[in-house]
Amino acid sequence: MEVARQRKVRKFKEEWTRKFLFKQVQNKAVCLVCNTTFEVLTKFNLKRHFENKHRDYVAVSSEELKKLSEKLQKEWLQRQSTIAPPRNTHIAPTKTCYLIAYKIAKECRPLVDGEFVKECMLEASHLLCPDQKQLFENINLTKDTLVCQINYISDNLFNQLNLKADNFKFCALALELDELSCNSISDISQLSIFIRGINDDFEIMEELLALYPLRGATGEDLFLAVQECMAKVNISWNKIVSITTDGCSSLTDKSGELLKRINNQVEDKIILLHCMRHQEELCNRVLKFDHVVTVVTKIVNFIREHALTHRPFISFIKEIECEHFDPDVRQEPVS
Repeated sequence: MEVARQRKVRKFKEEWTRKFLFKQVQNKAVCLVCNTTFEVLTKFNLKRHFENKHRDYVAVSSEELKKLSEKLQKEWLQRQSTIAPPRNTHIAPTKTCYLIAYKIAKECRPLVDGEFVKECMLEASHLLCPDQKQLFENINLTKDTLVCQINYISDNLFNQLNLKADNFKFCALALELDELSCNSISDISQLSIFIRGINDDFEIMEELLALYPLRGATGEDLFLAVQECMAKVNISWNKIVSITTDGCSSLTDKSGELLKRINNQVEDKIILLHCMRHQEELCNRVLKFDHVVTVVTKIVNFIREHALTHRPFISFIKEIECEHFDPDVRQEPVS
């Protein structure tokens, strides 16, 4: 077996500065006269360069070479101090790109708007600061770039949420199921999970924890979604004190499968609450007004789900100067 030869580590000697006018810079030898660099630190290389390139100094005495080397070193240090460090021109455009990506995601704007924003910025920079137009050109707002940056921002926010959730003493969940999305092409319901927690310092935080697509809306499907969400943020079931629902039938079914499965995970029973925004559903169950509420619900949903009937309805209530107004378009129809 052949033994691998170890590479010999060569060190720069201080006497080479006085004899050959070289200085060590980051494990390299730099000539103080012409700035030539040698990576291999050998006396032969430095001496050959000194005798061939700088013959005028060969006949100089050792004392004069020593003084000359000190003088050249001072001049070299002065040149290095006067050279301005390179500007990190890529930091500001990168931060700007992340900021724009965050704004686009927050306002739910299409990603193709990024390129339009860049065109506007270039036109503005041409009038306001033409000497810094290159900075605006370095901003990358393509669709693929925005997707990556939004994902990075999302991961960072989720990691921050995990750190805060670890310090929760108690917390409560709020569940909202969008069953109306089943009428869309994808035929998928959306389960929104919100969390509200408090730590030992009585600091309260409320955030959207997750948004889960569900093809089924049974108690088992809802429990598995909530359980997966709890596992991702590493929150113990024993920290949950209450769960608030939006009052839809899937979250408040007669069998109570969702509440039973959750109570099996905790030592103390969890309080189940209904959102006050859907108090008409609770009144319907207590007063048994199905013959009224059911008819009204069907009429409202029919008007809101069909644009051809919704627009004439808005015109009608304006003509009769009705004291009641049409609900905001962003609100959901009655459950």
